[in-house]
Amino acid sequence: MLKSKNYVYGGDDGIIPAHIHFGTFMLLRAKNYNTNIALIDADTDKRMTFNEFAQLSVNIALSLKKLGVGIGDVVCVCSEKRMEFMPTIVGVCCTGASFAAGDNSVKNDAFLYRLKILNPKVLFISQASYETHKHMLSTMNIEHIVIYGKGSEKTFEEFLSESADVEDFEATPVEGWKDIAVIQFSSGTTGLPKAAKFTHLNFIQAITQSKRKYQGFDMNNKYAGSMSLVTREWYYTYGLFHTISSLALGACVVFTRENIIEDFLSAIEKYKIQYLQIVPNSLMDIKNCVNRQKYDLSSVEHIHSTSLPIGKDLISGVKIDFPNAKDLKQSYGMTESGCVIHEEIPKGDKLGTVGMACVGTVIKVVDIKTNQTLGPNCRGEIRFKSLSLMAGYIGETDRDYLDDEGFYKTGDVGYYDDDKYFYIVDRIKHLLKYKGATISPAEVEMALIKHPGLKDVAVTSDPFSEAPVAFVVTQPGCDVTLQEMNDILHIEIPSASLSEIRFVEAIPRGVETKINRNALKNMLK
Repeated sequence: MLKSKNYVYGGDDGIIPAHIHFGTFMLLRAKNYNTNIALIDADTDKRMTFNEFAQLSVNIALSLKKLGVGIGDVVCVCSEKRMEFMPTIVGVCCTGASFAAGDNSVKNDAFLYRLKILNPKVLFISQASYETHKHMLSTMNIEHIVIYGKGSEKTFEEFLSESADVEDFEATPVEGWKDIAVIQFSSGTTGLPKAAKFTHLNFIQAITQSKRKYQGFDMNNKYAGSMSLVTREWYYTYGLFHTISSLALGACVVFTRENIIEDFLSAIEKYKIQYLQIVPNSLMDIKNCVNRQKYDLSSVEHIHSTSLPIGKDLISGVKIDFPNAKDLKQSYGMTESGCVIHEEIPKGDKLGTVGMACVGTVIKVVDIKTNQTLGPNCRGEIRFKSLSLMAGYIGETDRDYLDDEGFYKTGDVGYYDDDKYFYIVDRIKHLLKYKGATISPAEVEMALIKHPGLKDVAVTSDPFSEAPVAFVVTQPGCDVTLQEMNDILHIEIPSASLSEIRFVEAIPRGVETKINRNALKNMLK
């Protein structure tokens, strides 16, 4: 057997502990960092040390065990970011049960749809979410509902009936290669959201794929004690995986309850944030924030972004707002696997790259029509194999998301260069075909946003003529014309031209701030 010359191989020296137990993994990490601060609620300045984190996780696990929770059960958390959220995840996994994050942003039938798939034995829910969803919850047969805060159901404080010294605690043994630790919903951009199942092995691999970060877990690693601001909700894959990975490295995770740009800027200044976890739209909002000059953002040294590709101009512009930022790294992944291409770039920065293949990952790029494996600098669908790839979806037995060689079919268009750096172009289903040209809406959007009069933009095709149409949000007091936008495209993407622009108050967006292109199509209809 010989390696394929057109496959890109990640490293093979990842971190897999002998116990293969995510709960045990996190308790051991917390023990390493003991009195260091693990979490800070920037809205209240409330803090939690790693010792307190571990103790609360153990108390949650024991209290869940008293309720009969164990292997095969599902425990769901539906809440905004808060102190109890992360210890609840660890506590659930210590019982052998599966943790699932409930999407706090959906309501009514969408909320009920997710809960019916999960069928949780226990639901942890914030007081605000409970008030929003209590009618729907009354139709569900959930054995135990626990409220973070005050409420008519059992409160979190009332639930915490058991306690033991962390040193005396042992997590329920699991078969980490097959028992499910985490369930995470896909974004549903190409259909209804699906519940992806991660074994303990999958999940540990997903949060330890950076060889550079995980060369050591002791107090000497450079992340221990660093300040990291997380801006994404913890029911989103990016927010959840990044936060757990940061905690495993001993970083102090700072969060705000609401996703308000000035709250982020205030937290950066107050806590001297060094690592900023963010998405491109928030970077754009910071750029457009009229009060950004009021805040001292000089502490930020590293910015990590994913969810959507970042345009080269936005990357360059970020250096103005964050003058001491050493790097702005993109990575690439999905709900079904976490990150598979990340920011490790040993041969130096390149604008627009999402990095190189993660440890334990094999990636190929195939021709969209023929499925032939392509070489460097050829665009096609990205497919991969990885230990972090989910164990499947709840309720689905077919594996049509895998090709004949067992590679996961991402549906994303991209390529890698001669140095094996990857670049993401767009989704296959989003590509526009007009007048013989294949056009990427994402690339068109990144070109158009350079117009100084634009605050936001989204591109789709007319459902009848297939001609590209742009939906635009303008800056206050600014005018934008079709000719001006096409002049930009003539320079940036000569094969693309707009037939029409529509002025809207906001671009419809879904999970992880991704543009809801189906909504755009419906607006045209």
